Amino acid sequence: DEVPFRSAASGGAGVPQNAREILWLKLSRADELKARYPAGYARGLLKPPVGGVHRDPEIVKAEAEIDKDVNRTFTREDLRDCLRAVGKREGSNRGAEWFTPKLRRVLLAYAQHNRSVGYCQSLNYLGGIVVVVVDAEEDCFWLLSAILEFLLPKTYYGDLSGV
Repeated sequence: DEVPFRSAASGGAGVPQNAREILWLKLSRADELKARYPAGYARGLLKPPVGGVHRDPEIVKAEAEIDKDVNRTFTREDLRDCLRAVGKREGSNRGAEWFTPKLRRVLLAYAQHNRSVGYCQSLNYLGGIVVVVVDAEEDCFWLLSAILEFLLPKTYYGDLSGV
């Protein structure tokens, strides 16, 4: 049987860049998770609140923690290296200025989606990799959610709830 790509370890380029996002979304079961919710669910969570300010104290607390962490997730050099590692170039649409706001929105959406976890320190690194690999913000949300809900052990962040 012929394999459509060779692994990077065998001297090949690995999974083609244009297939990585699709592969991550499928293997994580993000599409399965998305199907459980009404159309537009993620879009609603990713939108800024009316008036620009969250009123729910849990979300306000999560937002404050996220704001502390997102700016220190990756240095400009780390971000550049991550983009290169997944086969993307840092250009006008890939400069660091897009990264922090997008990561912030995705983490805040997850905190609203899963209130038992909310936001825990280190989710910014996992979310940061997701934001680098996946272009569409809604898909970033679904992939992060699927990783946390399907792939990691149920207790992975259980002891950090409310931190």
